[in-house]
Amino acid sequence: MGYAEEICDIVVSHAGQKVRFFVRIDPDTREQDVLHEREDLEWTEADADAADDELQELVAKTAYEAQMGAENVTQLVKVADDMVLFTGFIEDEVVVVSFERGILGALPAMVGEFREYMLDHDVEFTALAAPEQSADG
Repeated sequence: MGYAEEICDIVVSHAGQKVRFFVRIDPDTREQDVLHEREDLEWTEADADAADDELQELVAKTAYEAQMGAENVTQLVKVADDMVLFTGFIEDEVVVVSFERGILGALPAMVGEFREYMLDHDVEFTALAAPEQSADG
């Protein structure tokens, strides 16, 4: 099982029915692999288009910020009236996850398990922290 599949298992174990879909996308070919889809939903062309749009936005944002010398841009989170959409890199794979609103309560435990998993499997990840200040200011 690859990283995306294992991360999908972690997401579903914490978020349950709040996960609409979890899809892995190859950033080079744009091939999509739906790893989880809630049983009462059906994967549609509109879902595939939305996932592809997220990939394009993430790649463009990452490329722009890399050109500008910024680091640590590995994920986007969007909150809409009816859902929360997460897009991020796991090593060289991109995943897009759609959640129902109300997922925020499950995030601390989910993120904690992600961190442990990534450390245990030596997967690169970015921890958000306040920038360190130099001794002179």
